[in-house]
Amino acid sequence: MTHDRSNTRMSDQDLLQDCLDTLKHLSACYRHAATECDSQDLREVFWNILHDKLELQAATFRFMNQREWYKPNRAPQEEVEQLYRHFEPQYQAILSFYQ
Repeated sequence: MTHDRSNTRMSDQDLLQDCLDTLKHLSACYRHAATECDSQDLREVFWNILHDKLELQAATFRFMNQREWYKPNRAPQEEVEQLYRHFEPQYQAILSFYQ
């Protein structure tokens, strides 16, 4: 029995969407592993891998976004400003703790 696979090919857009989704998932996994790791050396390995995955994710996003294959919804400016006002005091408190 022969199967016709001509309809099973993924488009470039679908393939890159799968890559983007996978990179997002991997980034979450490596972030979790790094924050739960007891060994400083291993934590640094996880952080380095996470950084690499985030760079790949950003490059894939930019490539797809330039071709209008991935267009995230933009948050309304008022909501962005509201969140900024809400979290700014905590952010400043954290910064002052480390200075």
